[in-house]
Amino acid sequence: MHDFPYKLSGGEKQAVNLIRAICTPCSLALIDEILTSLHHDLRSIAKQVLTEWLEERTAIVVTHDPDDLDLPFTRFFAINGGCLEEVDRGRAEKVLGNHV
Repeated sequence: MHDFPYKLSGGEKQAVNLIRAICTPCSLALIDEILTSLHHDLRSIAKQVLTEWLEERTAIVVTHDPDDLDLPFTRFFAINGGCLEEVDRGRAEKVLGNHV
C-alpha cells in the first residue's frame, strides 16, 4: 500500500492490475495472462474473485495455463497454423498440455 509501483514484485503488480480491472465498470473484459505471476495462495483467491466478476461480463482471456480453463468460459479458441479456430474444452486442454 505504501510502496511505489517500481518496488513491487511481478506478482504484486499483477494483483494490483487485477484489482484495477475488477473495479472498472465494463461489460467486456480483455484479459491477458492475468493470474500468471501470482503466488499460489493469492492465485486461488484471485481466481474466485475473477470467477464471480466474469459471470456478469463477456470476456476474452488469453492464457497458456491449463488451470485457467476452470474459469467460467463457454467458448474456446486456439491458434493453429496462424489461424484462429474454435475448439471444444477437451481440445483446449490438449492444446495447453493438460491431457485430462
